[in-house]
Amino acid sequence: MHTRHAFIVGAADSPAEEGTSQISRRFAELRRRLDGVTPKVLTQTLRALEREGLLTRTLYPTVPPRVEYRLTGLGRELGGLIQTLTDWSQANITAIRAARREFDERAEQETEPVRR
Repeated sequence: MHTRHAFIVGAADSPAEEGTSQISRRFAELRRRLDGVTPKVLTQTLRALEREGLLTRTLYPTVPPRVEYRLTGLGRELGGLIQTLTDWSQANITAIRAARREFDERAEQETEPVRR
């Protein structure tokens, strides 16, 4: 699964709405939640998620047509895993940043030329 797929599943299943397993989202709402994602990329990703069984797409025969997306059980399960990973990342960001700094400092020292 691509990173953007996980990102969109996370947007479709916001933690503020846990326990509401049948939330439908319209395209415009998803686009607002995912600032910076182009309509083309969002459309491609939603189609891929539907193909993978992570969401369903319902087209209502209205003028203009109304389309809603809903996570499947599989999509909700993935959303929970994404939330767990997000929580872990936020809880450990200080340690992660410290490890990066230490690594970068060691790498910088190792690449300095030996002076005689």
